[in-house]
Amino acid sequence: MVPKGGPNMTKTLAETKKHLDKLYSQGSMQGVIKEVESLEEKSPQIRLRYSQALYHLGKYKEAVKEAFDLAIEGNEEGFAFLIQINPKKAEDLPIELGENHLAVLNSIAIRAIKEKEISSETLKTYIEKVKFRKEITAINILNNVAKALFTRKESLIDIYIAIGSWNACSFLYKEDSNFHHRASIHFWLSLAYEELGMMDAALKEAEISYSLWLIQTSIDPGNKNFKEKEENARNRALKLKSPPIT
Repeated sequence: MVPKGGPNMTKTLAETKKHLDKLYSQGSMQGVIKEVESLEEKSPQIRLRYSQALYHLGKYKEAVKEAFDLAIEGNEEGFAFLIQINPKKAEDLPIELGENHLAVLNSIAIRAIKEKEISSETLKTYIEKVKFRKEITAINILNNVAKALFTRKESLIDIYIAIGSWNACSFLYKEDSNFHHRASIHFWLSLAYEELGMMDAALKEAEISYSLWLIQTSIDPGNKNFKEKEENARNRALKLKSPPIT
């Protein structure tokens, strides 16, 4: 869509996109929504951020609709996001991404957490594919592969691979942002350490997760999705801290 007002409006949209990116990386999903809904003109990049923020607020239908609309218009980034959040909706669209496109790999990794249409050995090759990649989607692939491997628990080695992958992710995500990603990683690490009987480590990771969710919910206080995860982390830390009932 060509912005009204010529070059000056284009510059304004670019500046707005940069501001939205900052809000999004900090986890201020409501801030993104409020900002976008106040705009008269929205570039595809701004609409994509809007869709992503809706998704993290738990408004999945609205997020899918916005991403689908972008994809229909031929926007590759919108399509890439659509196949990650609703791959079936994307099946009939006339857009193709390469099999090694990060969005494609992440979509498969996400599905692999609940489904077994792809083997664990194939999933492990994704770790190699994203080596040295710093993009958020690449880090998300590493994170989701770890979740799939741990959920399946096909071998002790897979659990250790998951733990190593999550620890790598915790360094790759920026410390001053991505709080929701980092909080989630430490929650999963807590589960993994408990599986190995390392209860002190499990408690430590649960407490880190809770502290990060507290930061995240203070940034985005009305986000029910984030608040629920904060409560889950709090309850897990309390459970692990309590002496076992005999």
